[in-house]
Amino acid sequence: MHALCQLGKRTGEVAAVDALLEERPMLLQLQVHNWLDFLTAYGVRECDIMKLLLTTPDVIERSNVHSAGMVILAFKQLGWTDHHIASRLVPLYPRLLANSVDKDMQPVVEELARAGCSGQHLRLIAWEVPKIFSRHTFRRYLRQFQALGVYGLSRERCASSRMVHATMMLHPFG
Repeated sequence: MHALCQLGKRTGEVAAVDALLEERPMLLQLQVHNWLDFLTAYGVRECDIMKLLLTTPDVIERSNVHSAGMVILAFKQLGWTDHHIASRLVPLYPRLLANSVDKDMQPVVEELARAGCSGQHLRLIAWEVPKIFSRHTFRRYLRQFQALGVYGLSRERCASSRMVHATMMLHPFG
């Protein structure tokens, strides 16, 4: 808690930190200082760390530094640099840090590969639409991109999957 209060003083957000701790007392029991040390060492600016804490404290509550590190490594494998992770991924897409590589990201990568998106297309989609790696938004994005025929995703596969779905609706038992 001391580290969080110190961060609040340095960023001029003392009242916001107090309100956060009052609203979410569970943060007092968590190892928030591990998150602060990890994000600071990674190069995330203090104002972006404070923004993460104030706008998405659930990331800290439901994840841990190890899982967040695994997500960062996965994005690095997709072509992201440390600078881009610190200046873009963490500030703009902090909820992705709470993802599980095995449960959230890998199934999306596999589904994209089955749909025709791999290699450079996969790196491009990871850069342009990192939110696609959330299991809550993945299907919507996939359908849109298939319909548009971008990122190596074909309209034919989109049309054929709709045909299969429509056929199943008409003939649910075969």
